Amino acid sequence: MRYLIFLVLVIRNLGVDPQNDEIFDWPYYPIHNFKTYNGFVDIYNGKQVIHYIFMESITNPENKPLIIQFGGGPGCSSLAGLISGIGPYVRIWGSDKMELTENPYTLHKLGNVLYLDIPAGVGYSELHDDDYQWSDTNTGLDSYEIIKTWLNAFQNYKERDVWISGVSYSGMYIPCTAEVIVKKNKQFPEDKINLKGIMVGNGVLVNEDEFIYKWNREYLVKRNFLDLVTQNIMQISCTKYPNSASCQRALEREKIVRKNLNPYNVYGYCYGDSSIYHKNNQRNFKDVEDYSCIDDGILNNYFNNPEVKQKLGIPEDKKWDSCNIDIFLNYKRDKHSHTLMKFLFDNNIRILQYSGNADDVISVDYTYASFKLIDGLTQLSRKPFANKQTQQMAGWIVEYNYLTFYIIRGAGHMVPTDQRANTFQMYEEFLNRE
Repeated sequence: MRYLIFLVLVIRNLGVDPQNDEIFDWPYYPIHNFKTYNGFVDIYNGKQVIHYIFMESITNPENKPLIIQFGGGPGCSSLAGLISGIGPYVRIWGSDKMELTENPYTLHKLGNVLYLDIPAGVGYSELHDDDYQWSDTNTGLDSYEIIKTWLNAFQNYKERDVWISGVSYSGMYIPCTAEVIVKKNKQFPEDKINLKGIMVGNGVLVNEDEFIYKWNREYLVKRNFLDLVTQNIMQISCTKYPNSASCQRALEREKIVRKNLNPYNVYGYCYGDSSIYHKNNQRNFKDVEDYSCIDDGILNNYFNNPEVKQKLGIPEDKKWDSCNIDIFLNYKRDKHSHTLMKFLFDNNIRILQYSGNADDVISVDYTYASFKLIDGLTQLSRKPFANKQTQQMAGWIVEYNYLTFYIIRGAGHMVPTDQRANTFQMYEEFLNRE
């Protein structure tokens, strides 16, 4: 029976077909003049069937690059970015129902955007390989195959400049994919992918939990979320004697602070999960209360809505979840992306890293500490920048020899959602650099 199901799935997903994949009535969208597509990319003879959404640029798509958007996690969907962050129409934040409004700062003004739900098993994407191991290495290899296959179907984009973008754990996905593209381009020039650069927001660089926790804790200390005594113990005792009684008491006080703090935006507030699906299927994160500050319910309800599935050609019994807990818990974190920065720079890949200064999931302090471990990285300049329309301070630009680092003022982990105008200005300036 299992093999019959597999056969049906493979037959259903015949691969990328621009003509059949075009959607003329996008769910909840008003009448619009840009083309939209929804479909699946079949790789490895059906062992992986990857869901994609593609939307042409709002203006002059024939002259715009291809921007490929990944999700985070590991195991989370890129479609959160479409609905909540960079899409042409985005949800009204704080509303308890799906309401979309026009996004004047959409990334779709700057490029043709391809959303890929990787690795296999995320969102509507499917995995049909019992021996498969989710990992950074495999995600890079698989993503190359997915992009190559998609470009072979969408021939109009095969010669376009390509940028890969994403946030959070995309800080691992994207450099790993870029590394494979660079190497494969040299091996197989006939299948060349014209990768120009990568854009990573609040991204993982040093892929170790203890390193992340250490510098996220330092972030709270520097911003006075902890009292002076606790701060001193954190900076002195916990550094030298992490198992001491005083350090353990300080860590307990830290837990009390974090219990009522939104790590995704330390100056914002928490939202519960309003998902109809999750009311009966509670996720099994080790500390689920630590993950309750982002309301994914609207997204889960939207992509599990029978009307939405019908318009997108998705089987009604197919469940969609913003994050796949099995991937999250079983993913093998076998690489560090900070070690890839020099390689990418040496191969003419432009690199944008950016952070919201209110994020304590992947904090600015963590990012700076990660940069210090990059071989040969040298800071060239640091300057504030203002929003061009309001002339209000938007953040800081830190130039390095290998990369550009933007710090976006007032943004948390979801930078494009928290500070749309300033994020758009950053994207526009970086993409248009000579």
